[in-house]
Amino acid sequence: MNHEKHEKHETDLIDIATGERRGLRRWLTRRRLTPPEQEALTQTQALFAELGALATDAPPELPDFMTEAARLPRKAPLMKKLLLPGLAALALLTISALPLTRPLVQAHGKLIFGGMPTLIARQQTSANGMDYRIQLSNALSKGSWSNPAPVLPELRTLIARYPEKLELRALALNVVLGVYRDAARRGSEATAKTRAAKKLPPEDLALALADADAGARLAPENALFPLLKTSILLAAGHDTEALAAFRDAMKTTGWDDYRAEILQAQAYANQQRNPDFGGANFLASINAVTANDHHEFGLTAMLFPSTFVVEHVAALEQAHKNAEGWALRDGLFALGTRLQKQATSYLGSSMGASMALRALSRPGGAPSVAQKFTGEDVWRQRAEAAVTRFQPYAIAQGHPERLNQASTVIVLNLEHQRLFRHTDYLSRSVVALGWWWGSLVVLFWTLWLILFGGLTYGLNQTRRVREGKPLHPAVAWGVVLSLVGPFLVGQSLTDTKTEAILFPIAALALLALMGIHLYKTKKGSPTRGGNLVVLGVSLLVALGIQATAGYLLAGPLFFSPLNGSVSGANTLAVAGVVAAGVALAFPLIMALVFALLSRKRRLPASVGIVRGIRRHAVPLACVLVLVYAALTPFVAALDAQQADELALYLKHEGQFYARLAGARWD
Repeated sequence: MNHEKHEKHETDLIDIATGERRGLRRWLTRRRLTPPEQEALTQTQALFAELGALATDAPPELPDFMTEAARLPRKAPLMKKLLLPGLAALALLTISALPLTRPLVQAHGKLIFGGMPTLIARQQTSANGMDYRIQLSNALSKGSWSNPAPVLPELRTLIARYPEKLELRALALNVVLGVYRDAARRGSEATAKTRAAKKLPPEDLALALADADAGARLAPENALFPLLKTSILLAAGHDTEALAAFRDAMKTTGWDDYRAEILQAQAYANQQRNPDFGGANFLASINAVTANDHHEFGLTAMLFPSTFVVEHVAALEQAHKNAEGWALRDGLFALGTRLQKQATSYLGSSMGASMALRALSRPGGAPSVAQKFTGEDVWRQRAEAAVTRFQPYAIAQGHPERLNQASTVIVLNLEHQRLFRHTDYLSRSVVALGWWWGSLVVLFWTLWLILFGGLTYGLNQTRRVREGKPLHPAVAWGVVLSLVGPFLVGQSLTDTKTEAILFPIAALALLALMGIHLYKTKKGSPTRGGNLVVLGVSLLVALGIQATAGYLLAGPLFFSPLNGSVSGANTLAVAGVVAAGVALAFPLIMALVFALLSRKRRLPASVGIVRGIRRHAVPLACVLVLVYAALTPFVAALDAQQADELALYLKHEGQFYARLAGARWD
């Protein structure tokens, strides 16, 4: 029985040598020979040496082939082959089901598989939606800090539509001050620029006063509207009415500049325009709200009415009306301390401290004193000098407690400065941003490896690759052109709406033409395989660009928060190239490595690349899935922390800095 089995193996090997059983030859190259088969192989090699005629008919590479086959490993069992893909699938299902990681996985999945249509739909929704917050954000985007005037007509339209929204009226007053702020300067702030400034025209003055009166009527305890009205009247040159408006502000008991409502609306609109980018969302939201911070015009102009009031107080004290003058000083100091403690922004708190200390200037009607200070603590030196000059007058008026109150203002403002200057929230957000995008890149690499693995599996079935011969030139050029062509077309279109329409049409037209040409090509033609590969690679690139379109278009979101610029066409092009390069880096590096190894083993580069990627694409993709699953819990925790910190920043900037520093914002 063993003798018959031995003769069968010998017959099989001779049949392989004569080319009569090519299927068995492929089977032989996939397993290690057993001892009887090895003995039969040795006897067959000796037989070929003795039988010259049979050796002449055999392929010359056969002995080398059989020797190579003898060294091949055994084929791995099915369960062992499915172990790694099974672990990867289990890890992916686990992170998709856990409450902590599910939102992050969903966001990455939408960005990858939603691609360009998802982003364009978000853009259209944000542009055409009737949500109040989106409308407010769109209105604020019409202007800038240097040119806020285009925002005013948009705000007037929204005020007519939403008359109960106090933040709209406050914004309108702030924008008016942004346009006519130079005309509101008084005292030491007055310059030649102030004297040449255009006064607030009557028609704009009437609308601004109507907004201020409506805001004071709807929020009678809020000092914001009377103070903004004071600055508006100063810009119009109505100093008497401005002093009356300031006295109305002294009667209030609260403060609200509506910063939270305005910033939350802008952040919401920004999130609707872009997918949830985690740490990048934090930076992009801050970049968006600070680029359109029109609500700060009124805060930066708070010192103008303060200087105006101090001038009036000095005139009263020079006329020996100290009681009336002290009442105005006391009101100004109270408004400043209220603003310092109740403002939700660092700027508002700082302006409040400056207003309170401005109430100590020119004691008894003395002239203004200009002192120069040097060093890093100029504000502290100036504040302490003001308290020192004010001390004799406060004691003489029977109000020594004001000195202790002023010292409290100084200490509190210095603490706020310390928290603001030494809280490095930007680097924290950049780190979170890097982890978020890094995990997303791992997922992109997985997608591209699977796509390239599928393509190389098809190429590996071609006769030229199986025989170890280079690809046909038509195939090679087809691969290069189909990879480079769609990428260049996509990068040449910087308008996302145009790209969303033209690129899919061009890709479908290209695939349709190639499919028709492939159908008309005769079977057996050497160009038919090349056309097939070009069709496959073009389909691969179309799928890849469609999948990574969100990444290409989201690139500016990474760059603009860091440089403070608005995402434009140039930024979009540069960011798209960088993003596409990162997404394609891993499979391209693999191709380069296999090309170098092919040269070392004296194989055509195309053959080595196809065989190498076909063999390693799926295992490496599974490893990348496991890496992504390991990173996801950590990145999801950072993402949740960033979302929480962003909500706190939008609500109260000071408390945000204090939380990062582990302190309190009093």
